[in-house]
Amino acid sequence: MRPTSNKQQGLIRRTVRTGLLTTLVITVFLLSGGHSGLGISYLWGAMISLFSLVSLTVLVPRLLHPNAPQAATFMLSLLLFLKLPFYAIALYLATHTQGFSVALLITGAVLIPLVLAVEALRTEAKPAIAQLHPSVETDAKLKRATQALHAEVTGKRG
Repeated sequence: MRPTSNKQQGLIRRTVRTGLLTTLVITVFLLSGGHSGLGISYLWGAMISLFSLVSLTVLVPRLLHPNAPQAATFMLSLLLFLKLPFYAIALYLATHTQGFSVALLITGAVLIPLVLAVEALRTEAKPAIAQLHPSVETDAKLKRATQALHAEVTGKRG
């Protein structure tokens, strides 16, 4: 298995961070609005999605690494087999619990693939935008220089 690059690791970290933040905001919004069943449904779907991303991008590569412990095969099997009961419980709750919304469970489960796509597009679009519009990069450099000069001037006064 090919090791992931720093760019890919950064994308994964940003996706997990953005996914957790989005999950937290939407869940708190639903729960504070008095929709506890909807909030829990969305939270379950998002946790399924986050669990899948973390297990596939962090845990599996660590267990397949050449320097992995002898029990790596057993741990990998255990990890993959434990995902099934997690999914089964979520589906059972979605179909048999009063007030649990299947639509929001699916919406939560779609969260990470959507965030991953947006983060990847954003990462790949930055160089293209800089080539098409050099002023964007120039404006960013000018802003950094202005901030550094401001910090230097205020530092000398203070």
